[in-house]
Amino acid sequence: MFNCLKTLCDGYCQSGNLLLIFIKRLSWGQTLSDNEFDDAMDRMLDASRCSTWSELAKFLEVQPSAIAQANSKKKAIPSNWLITLLRKRMVNPEWVLHGGAIAKYLQPRKQDNAEMLGDLIRMHAAIA
Repeated sequence: MFNCLKTLCDGYCQSGNLLLIFIKRLSWGQTLSDNEFDDAMDRMLDASRCSTWSELAKFLEVQPSAIAQANSKKKAIPSNWLITLLRKRMVNPEWVLHGGAIAKYLQPRKQDNAEMLGDLIRMHAAIA
């Protein structure tokens, strides 16, 4: 399964391994420290161009209570939120989780390869 995803990722972005790592982490979950979680949520606000948690909930297509619950537990960013940022803004999930020098955006190699992202998201949904 992951070889198939790697092939899809290689065709999609400049760093195919990045999306492969992302899908593996989404499949198994990733726990963040409180500080890492807070920083990741701040990067989500930035990347979504939202200024409030309510706006972020609307952008992510979730109930505001989901944002409040995530903020109170401070364990992990739900994978579907990362996928929504990737789908709507091409935001690199690794950047959301870790920040730093990691590229904020993912860019397709060719414009006609953009549909590969949809395939990748559907494949993740099938294995989640």
